[in-house]
Amino acid sequence: MIDDSVKIHDNFQFEVKLGYNIEKDKKKTEYQVDTYFFFPKSLGINHHTYSKKDFFRDVQGFIRYKTPAYSLDDLAKGIGPLEKLGAGDDFESNTKIFCCILKSAIRKYLEDKNPNMDLFAELLHKIIERYRSIPVADKDRFFYSLGDEDMSLILESYCFPLLDSVPESKQDALLSILQNEKKHRQEKGMPIPKIGESNDKFLYRKSILKKYVSSVLYLNTTEDKEGKLSNTVFSGVAAGLAMVFATGLTYIAMLRFGDFTFAFFVTVVLGYVFKDRIKDSLKSYFKHKLGKNIFDHKTRIFSGKKVAGIIREGFDFEREDKVAVHVQLLRNKDHITEIENSWVGENVIRHTKKIILINSELKLKDYPITAINDISKINITHYLSKMGEPKRQLYLLDGNTVIKAEGERVYHVNIVMKFTSEEKIFYKRLRLVLNRAGIKAIEEVNSDQESLPTRDIQWRHLIKKLPVKVHLPEK
Repeated sequence: MIDDSVKIHDNFQFEVKLGYNIEKDKKKTEYQVDTYFFFPKSLGINHHTYSKKDFFRDVQGFIRYKTPAYSLDDLAKGIGPLEKLGAGDDFESNTKIFCCILKSAIRKYLEDKNPNMDLFAELLHKIIERYRSIPVADKDRFFYSLGDEDMSLILESYCFPLLDSVPESKQDALLSILQNEKKHRQEKGMPIPKIGESNDKFLYRKSILKKYVSSVLYLNTTEDKEGKLSNTVFSGVAAGLAMVFATGLTYIAMLRFGDFTFAFFVTVVLGYVFKDRIKDSLKSYFKHKLGKNIFDHKTRIFSGKKVAGIIREGFDFEREDKVAVHVQLLRNKDHITEIENSWVGENVIRHTKKIILINSELKLKDYPITAINDISKINITHYLSKMGEPKRQLYLLDGNTVIKAEGERVYHVNIVMKFTSEEKIFYKRLRLVLNRAGIKAIEEVNSDQESLPTRDIQWRHLIKKLPVKVHLPEK
């Protein structure tokens, strides 16, 4: 099973998080994720302007364990990392894990449609009290203080936004937590934001703390280029065929014109010229046609010193009519803002990830690990260079009065994701809304064709191949 989420990271990056379940009853688990990007041709993203190297340079990825699942109630009762901290076990690692679990538990609690705010505040008070009453040896005091500060920052990052959404009658408990945390940090000499200042040191320290704490979940990886041998073979075959042409032409010229004649000289020169062109053309052909089944990058995942998994990645442009039929049906073109794309066509990128996990090697101390998360941040700066000015002047009437208004010109990059596991295949369609200022929105698109049964999709695929047009009845 693959869990997925796609969200905006900042103006110029969006984040794709894929969760691969670890099945402990199996030696290894395999997954595949194919992502199709449909670019309007007006953006100028094609195989001449956007290479494999550009794509992989735009993607920043990392692999980490999914945070172990504990509830706020578990933490308030001292279950899990607080229990281990109380026993003094591996204080640094368990402090980091505690902060990660606390953040995850708060997020899950607040995902409920109607969370009980009084209970929420009560549980947080108990967790704070439990952590700050842990006996700490002198050698662990530094790690304890880092965990204490990060816990305080986590509480602030969730409680402050809640003040805007909960009724005033429920705010007192949250304000109490925030006031106590501010006082605690001042007493301990921890930095706090100040009005009228840039607070750059505070934000830098907060970022470093976040990375330090979450590092306990990160898996070490190494990256290599894939397909070195195949590229060498393709180049060798291309060079050999080009040499056969040049040598054959020389041999024929020798038989036809004899040695040391002007005609023989011209033929040999032409053979040499075309030999290089043929070699380059054949290399390009082999790379494009045969290289589709060869991956570009290979990432090894390590748990300790042992390989715990491998991720292979491939990138290529695909012709629209060669895109898999299920994907074509999901990428329908009846949305009004996609009419332009339907007559000029789109440039399609396919990015493939093939994942192999060695389940027995994926362990995080004594904590229950159910999945690893594969997180990619994709930079969209390359997509923006051909976009027009985003601000547009509009006019409208209010009675007999002409009113000026402003509009924003946007572009749509459609994304279809195909998820393949050993149990099933499923799809997801998204729309990336952009303008020259960056990412405006990421929308999940619900299409009627997404719910087509497999046999209906196969039937439509067969109809496309018929010599006459056949129209399926509308649903």
